[in-house]
Amino acid sequence: MNLKALRKDFSTQSLLDLARHDYWVYYDQDILNKVCLGCIKLLDVSWNCLIHSSFSINLTRCAPRDVFLSYVEARKQPKIIHYTSGSAPCRNLDRDLPEYFWKYARQSVWYEELVGRYVELKESVKKG
Repeated sequence: MNLKALRKDFSTQSLLDLARHDYWVYYDQDILNKVCLGCIKLLDVSWNCLIHSSFSINLTRCAPRDVFLSYVEARKQPKIIHYTSGSAPCRNLDRDLPEYFWKYARQSVWYEELVGRYVELKESVKKG
């Protein structure tokens, strides 16, 4: 993202004023899409592999065939994995591609907290 150009064209106040409207669904994404319209370069889906659940791949089956196949291919070597809506593997046991999450979690200062959440979740599932 070209932040220098964004700051040149939009003040913090103008972006906050835009955010005050109640018709946005995903405020940050919607506002960025609005102000960057016509000035974006689309990247392939490997730059935003969405993970909703272990069945994410099934959600994309409704997409056009070429979109679905590009998603399947992108998952083989994802560049960015986007665990959406609280879908991180420390919060849900059945999340897809958990190996990437834990690889980088181990390098963070929050690793012990994340493992603690995961253990608590596993215990609560066992208890039913």
